[in-house]
Amino acid sequence: MVGGKTYQILRDLTSPDKPGTKNYDVLCGLLQKHFNPRPLVIAERFRFYKREQRSDESVKDFNLSLRKLAEYCEFKEQLNDQLSDKFVCGLYQESIQKKLLAEKELTYEKAVEVALAMEAATKDVRELQSYKLPSQSVNKLYTKSSGQGKAAGTRPNAQK
Repeated sequence: MVGGKTYQILRDLTSPDKPGTKNYDVLCGLLQKHFNPRPLVIAERFRFYKREQRSDESVKDFNLSLRKLAEYCEFKEQLNDQLSDKFVCGLYQESIQKKLLAEKELTYEKAVEVALAMEAATKDVRELQSYKLPSQSVNKLYTKSSGQGKAAGTRPNAQK
């Protein structure tokens, strides 16, 4: 059962044949292509390669975004290599990038694991720093040395 508008679309999609001459799977396929056309690979890859981590975005969210963007890129067996390269190149925090670029055998999984750990460590350090007691200032008394300038209670160039 479909509504009138959808049936009209089906009639147009099957024309000059009638929808009743097609089987259910064919009709579903026609509607799927019409309502959800497959994205262009080049456009999807463009979005994937242009993506950079935002300063307010976590490593976890950036990673999820890249995985979603890669869905229609048709990287096939190169998927993990492409994800790894884009993940490292697109990271906002330079210290994490440096660490990952120094790795000899960097896999996508290892890159994500290291980046998540470094981000968590940075957050933990900031949190721990906020718990430190504020340093107490101490007033320091300065005195002039006897060889320079006036000594207490004497006049310079005074004659004896």
